[in-house]
Amino acid sequence: MSKAPNPGQSPAPEPRDDLSRARREKLQRWREQFGVNPFGGRVDGLITLADARSRFDEQAHETYESLRAEADPADTVDDPRPAVLVSGRCIQHRAMGKLVFLVLRDHTGDLQVSVSKADLEATRFKLASKLDYGDIIVVGGRMGKTKKGEICVWADRFEVHCKSLVPPPEKYHGLTDAELRYRHRYVDMFANPETMQTFQMRSRLVSQVRRFMDARSYL
Repeated sequence: MSKAPNPGQSPAPEPRDDLSRARREKLQRWREQFGVNPFGGRVDGLITLADARSRFDEQAHETYESLRAEADPADTVDDPRPAVLVSGRCIQHRAMGKLVFLVLRDHTGDLQVSVSKADLEATRFKLASKLDYGDIIVVGGRMGKTKKGEICVWADRFEVHCKSLVPPPEKYHGLTDAELRYRHRYVDMFANPETMQTFQMRSRLVSQVRRFMDARSYL
C-alpha cells in the first residue's frame, strides 16, 4: 500500500515524468540555440541501414587508410570509400571527448555511426554528443571501419529530425508488458527487433497467399 502524502505536500512525480520533462526542456534549448526543428522535414536520397552496410568496400577502406598514413595530417586526400545517407533511431550513444559513437536502428537492422569533432561544425558535434536514446537522426558520410574493426558511417552530416520526448524502454529489460506492447506497437517494433521480423514475415506470407489465390481467380 502506498503511503499518503503529508498535508500540504504534493506527491513526488514519477521518475519517467522527470525524464520526459528534462527532454522537453532540452528540446526547447536546442530550438533556441541550434534552430532544431523537432518535426524534421523531407530528405531525399536516403537508403536503409542494411543497404549502407552492404556498400562497405574493404579495398576502398584500406586504400584510404594508406593514403592517410602517407599524407601530412593537415592535408586532404581523395576518399574512395562509398558515401551514404541514412536515417535511424538512436539506440546506443557514447561520447568520448572528440569522438561520439552511435548505433542507429531502422526496419532493416542496426548500424554504427562514428562522429569526429574534426568532421563537423561545432554546433552539429555538440548535438551529436548530447543525443538521447530514441532520437531520430539523419547522417551522411563515408562507409569505413573503426579501430576495433566495426563497420560504420564516418559522419560529415548530422541532423536531428525527431526529438524523442519519452524515454524508451530500458536497454536490458526491454518492453515486456504484453498490454503495452499491443497498445504501443511503434515502441515494440524498435525496442524488440524480433517483433519487426515477425511483422515482416507475416506481411510476406499474406502477400504470397494473396498472389496464389489471385492467380487462380479467387475473390
